[in-house]
Amino acid sequence: MKLGDLGIPSRGAIAVHAPVMSEPGEIDLSAPVAADTILEVRSGKMKNLQGLSILSGIDKTLCSGSVAVTAEGIVGDEHDYTVRTTTP
Repeated sequence: MKLGDLGIPSRGAIAVHAPVMSEPGEIDLSAPVAADTILEVRSGKMKNLQGLSILSGIDKTLCSGSVAVTAEGIVGDEHDYTVRTTTP
């Protein structure tokens, strides 16, 4: 679904899904929705986590105005694709 289909100007596309109640007490997380409201958009740059020497893109700030979105995500938003695991 394109953001333009929701009345939101954009340069890309995004899939919008939200929980749908299938039966009382049950939520179907895979069910598509006809419409949804985007309350806010956040993006961020890679930086060291406080007190650590680990780069992360988890710290996001609120975007203002129009936001460009591509198939890869929000333009200017940085991600760390490093897989971090611990061994017992």
